[in-house]
Amino acid sequence: MKGRLLVSLILFSCSLMAQSRVYLADVEVNGLKHTRFHVVMNELDFAIGDSLDLIGLAAVLERNEQRLLSTGLFNLADFNIKHWDADKGEIGLSLEVKEAWYIYPAPIFELADRSFNVWWKEMNCDLDRVNYGIRVDHLNLTGRKDKFKITFQQGYTRKYELEYLFPYLKGTWGLGVVASFAENKELGYLTSDNKVLFKKRPDEATVLRRFRTGLTATKRNSAYAFHTLRAEYNYNSVNDIVVKDWNPNYFPEGKDYIQFLRLMYVFKYNRTLFPAYPEGGYAYAVEVIKDGVGFGNFSNFSTAAEMEWYTKPP
Repeated sequence: MKGRLLVSLILFSCSLMAQSRVYLADVEVNGLKHTRFHVVMNELDFAIGDSLDLIGLAAVLERNEQRLLSTGLFNLADFNIKHWDADKGEIGLSLEVKEAWYIYPAPIFELADRSFNVWWKEMNCDLDRVNYGIRVDHLNLTGRKDKFKITFQQGYTRKYELEYLFPYLKGTWGLGVVASFAENKELGYLTSDNKVLFKKRPDEATVLRRFRTGLTATKRNSAYAFHTLRAEYNYNSVNDIVVKDWNPNYFPEGKDYIQFLRLMYVFKYNRTLFPAYPEGGYAYAVEVIKDGVGFGNFSNFSTAAEMEWYTKPP
């Protein structure tokens, strides 16, 4: 409230002085305990040294408070005007933040089947077809908005996954890594009459293994534009009994494995107000994926695009 009052007083004073723009001399951030200062500044759509329009200054500050809250890093973000030099035509801002809790453990309990009805009626509520475990997400591991995720899952699908994304490796470039391994003792080996048929080996040995690892490069051109380029290696294999007795065409060319390199490019542009729960603005994204680059026994190409438009309720 105090910052908004100062903004109003400045607007009134500048209206008398016919001053319409002001130079942003500095920004002071208070309340940071874990998050780095440059991470906060990178989330804003203005920077130190910019010339700001005084008429719209209050709206700019409010919009950027919402941007900071939508990152999930803060529970409070409040801009105030620290000082104003009318002779020089410059101001300094202070930002009060309260950091959020960054570590989110989440239990995993999910059905392996496509719906509850299938599990209830067709699979007779078989508890062996349930996945359970834990997933832990850290949204700000080193204070640089770097995300770390680890998954440990047992049950119908045993799965182990590790993912890390460092968004500010050098300038606006970021780098991420992912590694995932999963295996099953039962396999949906064939589709008949719109139903997936499942089988196990008599000794209940593993019949399907999936491995995935990749590198992700990210580039942030502005507060609104994001580029993502990912190279990912996939290797899936089945037990010999699958291609010999169950379904010789489970993988291409009658092989007991499939491997390919995936290249993916995504561009996102987001000009929504309060992106976590948009109250206005627009966003769009374009995605291009090529599976089977250079080697492997699988090839596919796909593209996708989406557009979102939000309006505030009356």
